[in-house]
Amino acid sequence: MRPLASADIKREKEFQRLFDNDDNTIVIVGMSLTDPNIRRFIHRRASGNDLPSGKVYAIMKSGGGSIDRHTSRFWDDWGVAPVLLQNHHDLPRLVRDIQWGPSSPAWFEETTAWVRKRVPDPLAPAWQRGARVALVECLNYLRRYFAVRQEERLSISLFLPLPNKALEQEEAASHIFMCATTGRDRDLTRDEIWARRLKIHEHNSEGVAGQAFIGSIPLMVVDDGRGIDSHFGEAKSRDWNRGIGAHGRTWRSIYSIPVLDGPHWLPIGVITVSSNMGEPCWKRMNTAGESELKTVLRRSARSAIANTKP
Repeated sequence: MRPLASADIKREKEFQRLFDNDDNTIVIVGMSLTDPNIRRFIHRRASGNDLPSGKVYAIMKSGGGSIDRHTSRFWDDWGVAPVLLQNHHDLPRLVRDIQWGPSSPAWFEETTAWVRKRVPDPLAPAWQRGARVALVECLNYLRRYFAVRQEERLSISLFLPLPNKALEQEEAASHIFMCATTGRDRDLTRDEIWARRLKIHEHNSEGVAGQAFIGSIPLMVVDDGRGIDSHFGEAKSRDWNRGIGAHGRTWRSIYSIPVLDGPHWLPIGVITVSSNMGEPCWKRMNTAGESELKTVLRRSARSAIANTKP
């Protein structure tokens, strides 16, 4: 099964070969089905003498109710099954599940390998300093650009999946770890990174950052709302709220942004911004401002991973 994006239409011969093979199951993503070329391929496939064994699916935005019913009936005559999404944020996870399987750990191994090539040692002082500088510069930029109130304290943290050997822990698989943060003015220790780990699971990932990672969607919780310690359990919630050493949790709201990259556009980490305010600065932003916030955070995360300036 192969998702098809709009760029593929330029490779007409490959496109034709995919549609002419009746055994291929095709998923069309980000393409207008009003395009005469794509309609020609679909019509030729549907009007053949034999019913193709492979199906054609098209990812579409749901219009709700009668619109969805009409859409499904219309495209059924063309041999296309619409997959209707309520929100475009659901698309990355859907494409990932199509390619890797809905419960497959294979994609997590792929993303861990991607990170390992770029962060072979998250405890290396040079990487720690470079990552922290990238996050601090991002924080300073956000405060200036969005005119964050002086009384609002923000902190930015970067969570990454790491291989077992990076932390010398056999249980490191299927977790993401807080590898860098503006909440510390020094390098993080192995124990601190290990203590700030979130288990990743298809149905019960831990924390807002863990759920943003597995779902590949931005998630926020404000004013100590429901889900802020999702799936932690009593002991873990107590440990995280108490913090390491004398410092407890000083934030009330959090916004977790997944970072997607690599050849298969998989989640390779999560960058979070937390606030001590019940109504944090991002809740007061318009759509354009929130989009800029997510762009800046993702750019900062990639800079921190690569140890380059944002």
